Amino acid sequence: MDRRSKLTLAKVVIALLLVLVLASLSAKRQAPKLLLHAASRGSIPMMRVLVRLGVDPASNAAGAYPLYAAVSHGQHAAAKLLLEAGSPVDSLEPDGATPLMRAAALGDTRAVELLLAHGASTQARMGCGNALDIARANRQDSVARLLEQVIGARPTAPSR
Repeated sequence: MDRRSKLTLAKVVIALLLVLVLASLSAKRQAPKLLLHAASRGSIPMMRVLVRLGVDPASNAAGAYPLYAAVSHGQHAAAKLLLEAGSPVDSLEPDGATPLMRAAALGDTRAVELLLAHGASTQARMGCGNALDIARANRQDSVARLLEQVIGARPTAPSR
């Protein structure tokens, strides 16, 4: 290989390295969004890779917490993975809602049980009340009864 070809090859290698560095920097900025999206879709393999690569499951850099997204979309396995990876069980969304409140509003007993098993607070409140108040307001009777048992509150009358 002559000197000119070596220089051209060196320039190509340097250009490729620069592209890889820029792509890596862009990926780091996009990683929280990828985790949020993967959580909402229940893409467990993608979530595992992102967490192993160091994406913080406790971050709301994408505008919302991945745990809240998983709970909002009924992705129980994703929620469990996030909790085990260190996602805060009582993370507050901008409106003050916690994942437990979201699960209560949706009537998702399985998510409520998962969150409670990981220490979710039944006392966290926002403008419309705590998780029990939200379950009652949304006529999610099975979730309300479960929360009443945990809290020791007065029973909810069945919805009509």
